[in-house]
Amino acid sequence: MDSESKPLRTLILTIGPKKFLMENMLPSLYGAGQYNGDLIIVSNINENKFLPEDVAAVLAKYPDKKITFHYPKEILYKSYGTDRFRIYEYLLKPIYQNYDVIMSIDYDVEFFHPIAPLFEICKDTIGVTREHWLNEMIVEFKWRWQMLPDDYWQAIRTQRIINNGMFVGPADQMYALLKTCTNYLEYENYWGMEQMLFNAFVYYEKMEVQYLDPKWHSVAFEPYDKDTVVILHHCGPHDWKVKDPMFKIIEAQIQKEYWEKEAAKKKRSRLIFQKH
Repeated sequence: MDSESKPLRTLILTIGPKKFLMENMLPSLYGAGQYNGDLIIVSNINENKFLPEDVAAVLAKYPDKKITFHYPKEILYKSYGTDRFRIYEYLLKPIYQNYDVIMSIDYDVEFFHPIAPLFEICKDTIGVTREHWLNEMIVEFKWRWQMLPDDYWQAIRTQRIINNGMFVGPADQMYALLKTCTNYLEYENYWGMEQMLFNAFVYYEKMEVQYLDPKWHSVAFEPYDKDTVVILHHCGPHDWKVKDPMFKIIEAQIQKEYWEKEAAKKKRSRLIFQKH
């Protein structure tokens, strides 16, 4: 068998509460998604963590799958969203060279078609998907954009949001990206900061990525094709449509004023995002 015909060695990394993972993600990943590679699940450390009986249930349900559980000792950053990159880098450092393609994906997703073609598409270059919204609209989600260096913000604000709820690519590129993100997030690690930095790496630093067809990763609160979508991202185990948009706007204005004051207290420089 020649090297071109060998199956790709794949790994998926995810983190989140056990309920949605056990009831939605895993059944669809191994069902419609037809995934046969390795999987690492980073457990929550609060009341939603995987208990020994939960782990036993998962392994019994999928006896032919290679699933590894990891329990972080603590959350160093202010949210799982940012801390996951530090945890993933730690986990990948000794093993990433054992894989060809690695995927990072949020827990609140469902799979509707096989994902093997996606790994093939992204075996040479990291693949990402973009939302319909522009980055300057993220204030509605209380992201701390005021804490970004101004040149970063100006580069991304009128660009479509790159949703890093799912990104996939060559193992070496993925590890390098996660390591860089971890370095940058040591000092500025508010909720959503890792996604804004991801956007800055692409739009400002010109990191090479490929933009995937939205069918590979669509968010549930935007229009998507129900017949072709492969990965549907629910953006939390809830229905965003029932939230009052006016309340979100008012809340966002209050948050905006607060974080503008916080940003004024420090010099917004790219250097504050890096280790010294």
